[in-house]
Amino acid sequence: MQTFDVAGFSDVDRSDDPEAFVRYLDVAGATPMRKESFGLSVSLLGLRPGDRALDLGCGTGDGVLAIARAVGAEGCAVGVDASATMIATARERLGAQGVGAELHVGDACHLPFADGSFAGCLAMRLLQHLTRPAAALREMVRVVRAGGTLLVSDPDWGTLVIDSDDRALGDTIARLPSTRIRSAAIGRQLRAMFTDLGLRDVTVLPRPVVVTSFAEADTLFCLRPAIDDAVHDGVLAASDRQTWIGEMAERDRAGRFFACMSSFIVHGRRA
Repeated sequence: MQTFDVAGFSDVDRSDDPEAFVRYLDVAGATPMRKESFGLSVSLLGLRPGDRALDLGCGTGDGVLAIARAVGAEGCAVGVDASATMIATARERLGAQGVGAELHVGDACHLPFADGSFAGCLAMRLLQHLTRPAAALREMVRVVRAGGTLLVSDPDWGTLVIDSDDRALGDTIARLPSTRIRSAAIGRQLRAMFTDLGLRDVTVLPRPVVVTSFAEADTLFCLRPAIDDAVHDGVLAASDRQTWIGEMAERDRAGRFFACMSSFIVHGRRA
């Protein structure tokens, strides 16, 4: 089974294979759940034709494309990502569709825009990978104009559950991926962060991520790298690793595999 280490999104361009992250986003973005989340998130920004809006951590440009469609030719869709690989891919794909957009390689904590530059700003599954997510959110608030909407969507890795015959072992393994994500508990923290920054009409929408394929869960939740690290560090016995993976593979064959993690869309309006 091929695995993918989601924790590597913290520094895509320094990874051994930056294009692997592009491929991951393509697979994840093709799922009905991800497509629906993008559409819902952009609609919640309340953008109008002619608006200027920002997708922070824009990846391959799916959010920028959705923004561009919402603001029309008279508006401006802007994307920022720390990865030059992602920005190059987004530029190529948006250009192939004839979509004009402003794209930047940049630091989420130090945005190159004036105060109040945007009618709205979203960040989809970005803050979990940042060491200073609060600093990035403050920058989002700074660049959005009064009355504009901010939206963040991120999971809470502490909510991951995986059905297992040995519940104690299953719970132990389900906790492992959270140790490899920089801001693993960001999902539960977002509402307080929005409120602390003075945002109004803060709303939280829970979005359960249900997975019924072991291979998909292994990729989405970076299970195998987390388990291998735990065995290497002596946190998990190699025999437990073998037993649990064998059980998950058998559950998969029998159509009995189940995993779920909670994600949250949080949005609010700048005063």
